[in-house]
Amino acid sequence: MNSFNVTKIDHVATDGVAGLVSAKINEFNEEEFQKWMDYHLMTCSDSSLIGYSLHGLYICKKI
Repeated sequence: MNSFNVTKIDHVATDGVAGLVSAKINEFNEEEFQKWMDYHLMTCSDSSLIGYSLHGLYICKKI
């Protein structure tokens, strides 16, 4: 993205490891799912972890 005339706002992993454990996530009760979401939201912007996500989201502003 450095070759475009944009300023990075954020870069996040949209699914993280969910693709690997989706069957288990689907079995979570409400409390377990909330803990999963807390973990995912805590780690989705960690640049060292973005690469294992199946999808990424690059948010930028045109300058």
